[in-house]
Amino acid sequence: MKHVFQLSVFSVFFVFNLSFGKSPYKAPDGFSFIPAGSMTSNEITSSYMSMLMARHEVTNKEYRTFLNDLKTQNRNNDYLVALPDSSKWDLPGTDMQSFADHYFSHPAYDEYPVVNITAEGALLYCQWLGEKLALKHSNDQFKKMRLPLESEWIYAATAGHERVVYSWGSSRLKNEKGAYMANFKVIGDEFIRTNGDKLEVAGDAYVSYSLDNNFVTAPTSSYYPNSYNLYNMCGNVSELVVRISDRIEGADPEINFLAIGGSWNSTGYDIRITSVVEFLEANPFTGFRPVVTWKVES
Repeated sequence: MKHVFQLSVFSVFFVFNLSFGKSPYKAPDGFSFIPAGSMTSNEITSSYMSMLMARHEVTNKEYRTFLNDLKTQNRNNDYLVALPDSSKWDLPGTDMQSFADHYFSHPAYDEYPVVNITAEGALLYCQWLGEKLALKHSNDQFKKMRLPLESEWIYAATAGHERVVYSWGSSRLKNEKGAYMANFKVIGDEFIRTNGDKLEVAGDAYVSYSLDNNFVTAPTSSYYPNSYNLYNMCGNVSELVVRISDRIEGADPEINFLAIGGSWNSTGYDIRITSVVEFLEANPFTGFRPVVTWKVES
């Protein structure tokens, strides 16, 4: 089912603060400060406000804490909306039953990214986390916690390095020591086949162990962060972002949810910063990280 919402429904998540400058204090645990700035794409320069963005994708442990709190508050409808659908691990041509049974609930996967969540569940988490941080830090600014806009996410992923392919500031998938910089599907020639004049990835590449040493997801603080100390902006799991359509006269703009940055099941080409696919339903390839536009003092 396609996720399209009128702007007014979720307007609380998209209220921006038009202040620029340096962070007035150390970012809370688990967040990085993204300074205000600008970025040029297709000869169009856009400005961005300061943000606090989660350093890593939301983990299974963090998301379970959220669900347990919903149950404690007797928010049963929200709990059902937010509950991951582990049956989505049933991928064609694979035997992933162990992941369906254990990935979200077993402590061994506590620090792995939560997947199989809906956009509505991710928004509920952002709202919940914002309220918790607002209370902890006595700052209502956190109540505007939300999912990133597509353009904000790309701005944060580039970390001030325009025209880079991957978040670590390079167009290469390996560092100078030959180590892979991200978690993605590293496939050999045996999994590439021709179909007419096109190249395809064979279906059984799903069940092959990739050379980056991860069968599926990796812990959220794995590999190498970018210059803003953000982990796994490319690969591991693609991340939910929001694209707001241009306003049509007399109507509210539409909100569409996308998955950006590629996942553990993406080839190297498809974990580029600008790799975007439409998010249609919960799946084992997509997670998310919260953001809040940050008001800073001059």
